[in-house]
Amino acid sequence: MAWPAGVGFVSGQEMLQYYVSYGWWGIAGAAVNLLVMLAGAGSNLNQQFGLPL
Repeated sequence: MAWPAGVGFVSGQEMLQYYVSYGWWGIAGAAVNLLVMLAGAGSNLNQQFGLPL
């Protein structure tokens, strides 16, 4: 699932359907995934541009 999402072949609705199909554990996994992605983006912006995120 990561490869198609990473190259942009999966829409937001399809990603939501994938995670929701696993029930509450899937929704919790999606939330953890979002936090990790936001932390990585903030770290990258800080390193590249010195933004205090």
